[in-house]
Amino acid sequence: MLLSSLVSIPMSAWYARLAWVGKSAPPLSTWTIFTITVTLSLPSYLSSGNRDALGAISNITDLFAVWSALIAILFGQKRQALKLTKADIFCLLAIVKVCVAWAFVWYFWSKETAGLTAFWYIQGIMVIAYWPTITRLWKSKELTEPFGPWLGVILSMSLGLGAALTGNDRFPAAIYPLRAVVMVSIVIAIIVYKRRKLSR
Repeated sequence: MLLSSLVSIPMSAWYARLAWVGKSAPPLSTWTIFTITVTLSLPSYLSSGNRDALGAISNITDLFAVWSALIAILFGQKRQALKLTKADIFCLLAIVKVCVAWAFVWYFWSKETAGLTAFWYIQGIMVIAYWPTITRLWKSKELTEPFGPWLGVILSMSLGLGAALTGNDRFPAAIYPLRAVVMVSIVIAIIVYKRRKLSR
């Protein structure tokens, strides 16, 4: 898990730099949702009752990743790149519902039960959060996402998944990287397809 975090930090910085200089065009909505959910995920994970120091480090590393990407998009992208699509609006409305649900279970239930329930809410919405990235990448006539950083992310998350599966507390520690591996694999597959299509 520690090795996963060490790989994730430079990959996150690389991704943020490409967004900052305009060499990629990540959707603002995806990274807004990521930032909100990862920020909420840390206290949810810590209060779930199934936690360890390495899992917390992984969550903190993700905080760095999403915040650096969001800041780079907000201050480095052109206005047109920040324009919201229907998919963006749908996902942002979904995250509002999740935040309300998170606040409800946190306030009215026991902290341990609320933390685990919120954890599942958050993982679900993070799956949805990939939708604006996937749709923009698929529909765009240009390659809007960089291959290298995403490949680094899947390497990092695969290492984290391996560490979680061999640890004592496999749940919910394994869910976090497993969700990322599946969704990032889809993004990488589309990037490879688009690169081949654009090179013809």
